Amino acid sequence: MDIAEKCFNLSGDLPKRRYALISQLRKSAENISSNIAEGLAEELQKPKQVL
Repeated sequence: MDIAEKCFNLSGDLPKRRYALISQLRKSAENISSNIAEGLAEELQKPKQVL
């Protein structure tokens, strides 16, 4: 199970009156993998330096 799924499941256990926290947790969990992929793509596009 990946981190997004764990966060989504965890947020389901929070009280419904904490809607803002639930929403923020779910949005951030969705962005984790895309942020990692974006960072990796930027790293791969950097020119290689040969010594």
